Amino acid sequence: KLFMREDTFLERMTYLKQHDYPVLTLNEALALMYQNTLPPRALVITFYDGWLGIGTKAAPALRERGFPSTVYVTTRDVVAEAPVFDVALRYLIWQGRGQTLDMYFLGLGSEAIVLGSPGEREHAARRISEATDDCDRKALLMKLAEVLRVDWDPDGDSPLFRLMTMEQLAQL
Repeated sequence: KLFMREDTFLERMTYLKQHDYPVLTLNEALALMYQNTLPPRALVITFYDGWLGIGTKAAPALRERGFPSTVYVTTRDVVAEAPVFDVALRYLIWQGRGQTLDMYFLGLGSEAIVLGSPGEREHAARRISEATDDCDRKALLMKLAEVLRVDWDPDGDSPLFRLMTMEQLAQL
């Protein structure tokens, strides 16, 4: 799974704190590992893509417990202030499950793909991904949302699939 519910995350962080797990920075863990002195049960907390919830939910909970973490960001998407394409694409296709997606309306040929089963939805996602290397991916996602009649606006008030901004990352 890509995302974790906030209450699940908080429960896990509380468990780590209550049971005295050594939570290390990535650099500390690597140095200790190379020295063969890594403490038992040591761990590193990492996050991927720079999702907004990391800054608004996870970071405060980690600070409160004194836990360090490492955040990897998809720089292209952060700079472009665009949703992570593959994640948003699969979400939109999942929301359109049961429909038939006519690739013509996306400018990607004349194939019609039924979005009934997980396999069919994955086929559609791969087909779209393969055809979109040189296009405006955000515009394509907006068009897909329109074609599938999915209420989705990456620039709206909903934080769904929103990444932190450069400013938020700098503060973090």
